[in-house]
Amino acid sequence: MDAALAAMGAPRTAFALYGHSAGAQFVHRYLLITGAQHARRIIIANSGWYSWPRFDIAFPHGLGECAATETGLRAALRRPVTILLGD
Repeated sequence: MDAALAAMGAPRTAFALYGHSAGAQFVHRYLLITGAQHARRIIIANSGWYSWPRFDIAFPHGLGECAATETGLRAALRRPVTILLGD
């Protein structure tokens, strides 16, 4: 986000992050790997499946062999997240 905002000459600002289906898979992995620190609200809607918050399972099924860290995972799990399921 920082690079995109800088390229557009836009100020750094908080944003809402929403994803549905495959987009929800992106959103929850973005959260687990980066902490989504600039997202003021995170909504994950009907993800087909989720990555386990485990480092002994390779990404994308887990967080092994990717940029996620245990410290980052703890921070991500403290974030308020809305998970939507169903219709």
